[in-house]
This record gives sequence, C-alpha cells and structure tokens, in this order.
Amino acid sequence: MNHAREREVFERDLRDNYRQYKSLLALGAFHHLLAPEVHKAAVVAQFAVPRFLAAVAALRPVAAPEALHEGLGQLLKAEG
Repeated sequence: MNHAREREVFERDLRDNYRQYKSLLALGAFHHLLAPEVHKAAVVAQFAVPRFLAAVAALRPVAAPEALHEGLGQLLKAEG
C-alpha cells in the first residue's frame, strides 16, 4: 500500500473510531463539548498520523532472548 493510501485509510479509521482513541490523547477539559466533526478532526490532528505511520514503519521484530522463551510461551498459552 502506498503512503498516501495508507494515511487515508488510517485517518478514516481514526475518524470512524475516534471515541476509542480520544482517551489516549491530551485533548483538554472541554474537548467533549465540541461538535462531533470538530471533535473527530481534533483527534486525527492530535494523533500526528505521519509521525505515527513512520514510527510503525520503523518497527523491526527481533527474536526474544532464549531466557525469556519459556515465560513468553506461558503468557501466550494463558491468552489462548
């Protein structure tokens, strides 16, 4: 997916699900009084979409040290 399309899709998701994300952001005490469209736009703007997408793109998975394998395996079993 190209960067422009990826940004568009992510911003649409933020707007559609802004209530899930607003608690993660410092939007101010009176933010809830804004009109819904302004509220959604503020969530998208505060999320800093380009910076977030760049940070996600820079993530590189690495293998866990051998000493953690058993503990991580138990966590995975507990979740499943």
